[in-house]
Amino acid sequence: MKKNLYLVIFILLANHSYSQAYLGFMGGGSFSEEVEVRGAMSLEWAKNKYLSFRFEPAFTIRGNREVARKIGNSADRSAESLSYFELSALTKFSMPLKIFNPYAVLGVQAGYGLGVKSSYINGTDIFQEKYAFEDLDLDPFDWGVTFGLGLEKEIHKNRKIFADFRYYLGLMNFDAIEGGDIFNAGKVFSIGFLLPIWDHPK
Repeated sequence: MKKNLYLVIFILLANHSYSQAYLGFMGGGSFSEEVEVRGAMSLEWAKNKYLSFRFEPAFTIRGNREVARKIGNSADRSAESLSYFELSALTKFSMPLKIFNPYAVLGVQAGYGLGVKSSYINGTDIFQEKYAFEDLDLDPFDWGVTFGLGLEKEIHKNRKIFADFRYYLGLMNFDAIEGGDIFNAGKVFSIGFLLPIWDHPK
């Protein structure tokens, strides 16, 4: 068993392949209020065709029903949007095939809350209010793990397009009130592209 594991690690890290750096962009969201929209820049270093490392600064708008109780309005309907600047550090495992390259990503994500917007209807009137996280006794910091699956295709001279589906699991209770219990979580579907910016054949 151990010998098989060592063999897999050796194949992934083999120096007879190549290293390649990419710069790209991605955007998407979900079909629920968990992640309303997400846009990110992707910086990727491919150690070889099986193993890559990706760094993503992103802007994300999340929904969280638990935040509604912090606002305490008597609206008929309320929707809270939480804006975050986020950084993700991911390891990407690819399985090269002839047409598409399936891949899996796993990593950590940290975010800082930029603000909260509340949209609600009270009677026949529609209102929108903006808050700082601190105004609602919310910690602006958030962190957790993210993982997912995707498909990637090379289109021309190492340029790539991709689509992936990820899940974020927040591990930090960002309710600053003792006894509070608010976590972020959510699914997001994204499409994007990668452009080669540096390569070093082995």
